[in-house]
Amino acid sequence: MSDNVRITTTTDQVVLKVGAFVSTSSGSFVFGETPSGAVNGSNATFTTAQNFVAESVQVFINGISQTNGVDYTTSGSTTITLNVSPVSGDYIRVNYKIG
Repeated sequence: MSDNVRITTTTDQVVLKVGAFVSTSSGSFVFGETPSGAVNGSNATFTTAQNFVAESVQVFINGISQTNGVDYTTSGSTTITLNVSPVSGDYIRVNYKIG
């Protein structure tokens, strides 16, 4: 199963649609960032390059969308903690609105 992803932009708004999820917002966004942190089977804490708006964070592990509050949590404005540490070879990508 694959989700359809559609991003529509205007001069002052971005609309992101991933499957049935739709987010509409003004502002600046980051898509596909690899957060800093060791991917080694024991580390579960990762840091984004810029401050984020917590409710906008989307996390993908090996291309699979993770669920906030189930698979990961956010704290502060740059920290993402996964509930299961990814192993070497896994790849993590995040999308978020800059806060």
